[in-house]
Amino acid sequence: MLDLLRADDVPLLAIWGTKYLAERDPRWIRRNALVVLGNVADGADVEVQAVLVDYLSHPDPVLRAHAAWAAGMLGLHHLLAANDPHPDVQRELEAAR
Repeated sequence: MLDLLRADDVPLLAIWGTKYLAERDPRWIRRNALVVLGNVADGADVEVQAVLVDYLSHPDPVLRAHAAWAAGMLGLHHLLAANDPHPDVQRELEAAR
């Protein structure tokens, strides 16, 4: 999942673009990878934490919200911001506390 979350759009679309992918938008692959991360990753892994930190500040609120959810699931509350301007992200931040 970490490699997938670090990949650029072009390789993601080359691999997954022929499968069902809403609007051929790699954000949905990344969203799903963040869900997997939150369910099975080791929260003590520094690479997992680094990827979550990156996504917690991502410009896309869908990905920020899922990163906040994943961080909460892994007990990484110290990574979470106090607030976020997007209501969906703010809800995830509040639920994670």
